[in-house]
Amino acid sequence: MEMLIAARTVQGLGGGGINLLVETVVTDLVPLRERGKYMSIVYLGATVGATLGPFLGGVITDKSTWRWCFYLNVPIGGRELLPMYADP
Repeated sequence: MEMLIAARTVQGLGGGGINLLVETVVTDLVPLRERGKYMSIVYLGATVGATLGPFLGGVITDKSTWRWCFYLNVPIGGRELLPMYADP
């Protein structure tokens, strides 16, 4: 139980740090008059991900097995690794 509490603490700190970083980048790059529009786009993406993610995960595990939630990440992660190993 202590490990789960510690891991959730680290996850919360990381999520808060990511939110702070996104807000810092937006406030640094976007003029004050347009900041609301850009922040609404950022929060719209977070809201859609928070609502559709669990729903789609439930559909995937209901129609197949829970392992497919992890197998679907293999091509996405592999595609993201390819530019790292490409010749310049």
